[in-house]
Amino acid sequence: MNTDSFSERRLGRYVLLARLGSGGMAEIFLARESGATQPLAIKRLLPHLAADPTFAEQFRQEARFAAQLRHPHIVDILEFVEADGAAFLVMEYVDGSTLKDLLAASSYHHRQIPVEVAVAIMVQACRGAQAAHELTDSAGALLGLVHRDISPHNLMVNDTGRVKLLDFGIAKATAQDELTRTGGIRGKLHYLSPEQVRQEALDRRSDVFALGITLWELLTGEPLFKRDTDLSTMQAVLQATLPNLRASRPDVPEALAQALSSALERDPARRTATAELFRQQIFAAAKDAGLAPTDRAVATFVLDALGETHARTRASIAKALCPSKNRRAKWSRMGALLGLLAGALALGFFMRGAPAVVLQGEPLTIGLPPTLDAAVVLDEYEPWRRYLERHTGRPIHLIVAKTYAELAERLTSGQIPYASLPPYLYVRTRAQHDHIEPLAMELFEGSTGDSGVLLVLESSPINSVSEVKGRRFCYSDPNSTTGYVFPRAALRAAGVDPDHDLAGVRFSGNHLEVLRDLNAGLCDAGATYSSAYRTADRAGISVGRMRVLAVTGRSPNDAVCAGASARPEDSALLKRALLAFNPERDLGVPLLGKVERVSGFVAVDDSSYTALRKALRE
Repeated sequence: MNTDSFSERRLGRYVLLARLGSGGMAEIFLARESGATQPLAIKRLLPHLAADPTFAEQFRQEARFAAQLRHPHIVDILEFVEADGAAFLVMEYVDGSTLKDLLAASSYHHRQIPVEVAVAIMVQACRGAQAAHELTDSAGALLGLVHRDISPHNLMVNDTGRVKLLDFGIAKATAQDELTRTGGIRGKLHYLSPEQVRQEALDRRSDVFALGITLWELLTGEPLFKRDTDLSTMQAVLQATLPNLRASRPDVPEALAQALSSALERDPARRTATAELFRQQIFAAAKDAGLAPTDRAVATFVLDALGETHARTRASIAKALCPSKNRRAKWSRMGALLGLLAGALALGFFMRGAPAVVLQGEPLTIGLPPTLDAAVVLDEYEPWRRYLERHTGRPIHLIVAKTYAELAERLTSGQIPYASLPPYLYVRTRAQHDHIEPLAMELFEGSTGDSGVLLVLESSPINSVSEVKGRRFCYSDPNSTTGYVFPRAALRAAGVDPDHDLAGVRFSGNHLEVLRDLNAGLCDAGATYSSAYRTADRAGISVGRMRVLAVTGRSPNDAVCAGASARPEDSALLKRALLAFNPERDLGVPLLGKVERVSGFVAVDDSSYTALRKALRE
């Protein structure tokens, strides 16, 4: 969307002035109430999630909890509104940055956050958490609210040294139900408590653990438990020996190190019981050591690190909110505002010194196949998403379809303009919808293709494809090339009828699930592609007990395609960005993703699909 169309976008009585970014399940806008000039923040559920009852209810839950919290160290929720087909939260606009920003700025300038500043920040964070933990219902009974996602990403700090806790999107009231121990692990893995990792019942002590991790990171500049894979990160939360804090930060008082160690006890029964007690302990330790953990100390450091950025942003916001007779001048100021806000919100750019980017226009949504677990796919492609935003200047949304068929349906029906289609899905979809336009094909470790493989356990008596007859077999998805088409062709070539000669067939859902099911003994043989097999350990899956039974064929890689609703100018813009992508230059890493291992994109050569089409005819 251009800025003119954006100026007319309203939600109920609110006017959206600028899109600040997106994260998790929502997008954030700078806004004002009609007829007013006070800046507000509006948090709206992402459009593709708004129709999902689970996400919609989770969003309403955040509103119910957060709207009851009124505290100087918690971001105010002004109201929850459902209007114009959208659900959104109206929040106070916090004039500042996240602690993640502050940490990134400190690292970029090679500065440590002073001990007294780190303590003063956490004193305020503890006060906000304690207020949430003490929330009661109308009868005065404790709700047992647990935030579950306290981290530097969800703590804001401004130039006056004020710290505020935000984002109660996954908070739970433990007194109401048992939702705290169902629905999978929520929150950022390396800030979770051990009981969250084990998916046990939670109470306020889980947030105390997260506060401890955050203080550790403020003091050392390094994440405490983050590792290369999700599995190793969770294992570190559960088992890793805590490093000696004072070895890396000798100016930390011994009493403060002990208080932090108590907050990081893995056994909740031995952990510091409340956020208030943790606050008292760290404050007393700092004071006894002659430090001054004050708001003024925080303000001084924040002003030095981020003050100029904050000042420019405030000036631009003030101009943008003022009525102007000169519409062009108004939007020129809004362009400057967007640039400054992008700079303030670009968490990862401090490290690389990359310039801020102005995001304008309608978001470009790209659907991705459920080749791997959805969380793995989104995590692997997040740096690529940010690259596309920088290169195109447009907001980029990534979604992972539940099935391959759903992905094709959403692309051909116009629900999404772009999708990355696996080869079999590409061939089928283009045969039925010739308007589908291939833009670029992924390169995996420099190659345009990958081999399908049949796997069995090392201990299996199966030594040839023909011996799979009468056995249980795992496919990934009926629209997968290496997970369905190629293995069926290989079975037929070995004299095994895949429709009648197998003892059982299981569709695992994605390639990682095939490996998990094979390990679990749910099938005797399974099909995947070789890269998934070689790199599965990086997703926490042990493949040491498996061996390759046969190579089933060479498959082209996934191709990003434009669908019915894609505009030609957008497709040309996206295609240029894809073909220009170089992870070494653009991301500072040789390959995108630890599992996918994407090295770039090339133009689609239709002859790459010859072998696949032949397999389909046989």
